[in-house]
Amino acid sequence: MIIIVESGSTKSDWVMIQNGQPNIKVSTMGFNPYFHDRETISKNIKKHKKIYRNAGQVEALYFYGAGCSSIDLCNIIKIGLQDVFVNAAIKVGHDLEACAYATYRGKPVISCILGTGSNSCYY
Repeated sequence: MIIIVESGSTKSDWVMIQNGQPNIKVSTMGFNPYFHDRETISKNIKKHKKIYRNAGQVEALYFYGAGCSSIDLCNIIKIGLQDVFVNAAIKVGHDLEACAYATYRGKPVISCILGTGSNSCYY
């Protein structure tokens, strides 16, 4: 199973993919390393039965979040996720990176995020 998470400061959207098909979609609170520590992250994830009951089956988890702009900040999120998804290879990146991946179609684009915080990039 693969999980992709897009997290702002307000909420996180989770998609669990099994056999190449998205089969579970869940929303949780947003996780931002400026405001949340590893314990808050792991404790909150464990409250969500749809996520936690599948944690041992997750092989890869891709988390893109607000505030994940340095190695140290990404590691706060990564360690919180590793506490729950012990068998998964975990990648943590900035939410603007996910935005760029979602909008890129082979030609340079301007990608924007609008929400609690806003940002843009040329990719």
